Amino acid sequence: MSADIGEILVFLSFTFLILEIFFASGGIFTFVGLTSFIIGTYFLYLSFNGLPSLFLYVVCPIFIGVFVFVVFVVILGLKAQKAPVKTTENLVGETGVCKKPITKNNPGQIEIEGEIWTASSDEDIEVGQKVKVVKQKSLQLFVKKEE
Repeated sequence: MSADIGEILVFLSFTFLILEIFFASGGIFTFVGLTSFIIGTYFLYLSFNGLPSLFLYVVCPIFIGVFVFVVFVVILGLKAQKAPVKTTENLVGETGVCKKPITKNNPGQIEIEGEIWTASSDEDIEVGQKVKVVKQKSLQLFVKKEE
């Protein structure tokens, strides 16, 4: 009986860890998954009565691996939160590359520091040409060919 419960809990633990990948629960699925994994392996250990090698050679490495992975992801998340915020100000004078053609009547797109911006110009600009931002109005940039 306890072996069945242990197997179900171990299966649920992996299900919760997979759900954490697809749904941002803030770590709740990870916590529940790791808890059910520990309790499930304990039940499995009790049902086999005297197989510490299962716990030492299978359960511990899996638990440590998942724990290290979760800590790594949390550290990356904290670094991302502390990264400086990129604003839309001070783009005048920046240079970029045209990604979508710009004509006098139709705005195109340019890339500046890895971000795509809508841009207009008084001259035709082809894809791949370098441009310089001369004016900014909200999220619309006005550019000219870089010389």
